[in-house]
Amino acid sequence: MAVLNLQNLISAIKNPLHCFLYYFMSLTAALQDMDGLRERALEESHM
Repeated sequence: MAVLNLQNLISAIKNPLHCFLYYFMSLTAALQDMDGLRERALEESHM
């Protein structure tokens, strides 16, 4: 019974952690895209 509770606890911790990591990764990717767009805009404005 204790093992089952432990597994439930682990999965309960893992799911929000997985969601957070997914959110963090997509946020990082979005920020990198914004940096790329900003650099491109700067290059075009310097021409």
